[in-house]
Amino acid sequence: MVTSGTLALYREEEGTRRVVAKAIRGEMLGELAAADGHPRQATAVALEDSTVAIFPAALLAGEVAKADPVTARLLRGLLDSLRVTHEIYSPRSRHIADSVAEMRTQFAAIVGYVQSESAPAGLKAEAGTIVARLGRMTDELVELIERHPELDRRARAFPGEIDLGAKNEGV
Repeated sequence: MVTSGTLALYREEEGTRRVVAKAIRGEMLGELAAADGHPRQATAVALEDSTVAIFPAALLAGEVAKADPVTARLLRGLLDSLRVTHEIYSPRSRHIADSVAEMRTQFAAIVGYVQSESAPAGLKAEAGTIVARLGRMTDELVELIERHPELDRRARAFPGEIDLGAKNEGV
């Protein structure tokens, strides 16, 4: 558990670091690996001076061993379900600005289709006004988020090597 500071969580894929999340004070990380014994799914790097509280996996395993068999089986089932869910959804950023960027990409695909030769003429006529309105709304949302970064406390991207500084080399 992060007790102070901020940690970036990332995965290494084909030699590139891909952000998974940012953990701040009070948030847990590594709990799934500790609970089910599977390998960690992400690596944490301190973005600033940080402290963490470490709860050994053996402590958790000891508590589960004390539980009645039905409770222990239920917990294992929940952990399996959580792992599957985590694997499905964790590649996505948790930051709203990234969601808006994804929305812009989807919007561009819609515009491309509506303007394409394969789009039915009736759709082009009706969708033109809606697409224009959706474009304006998307722009307004992006501007709002850019004006108010405090709307989302999570990190948007993993810092570059220059941002990490010499004190984190080799991490």
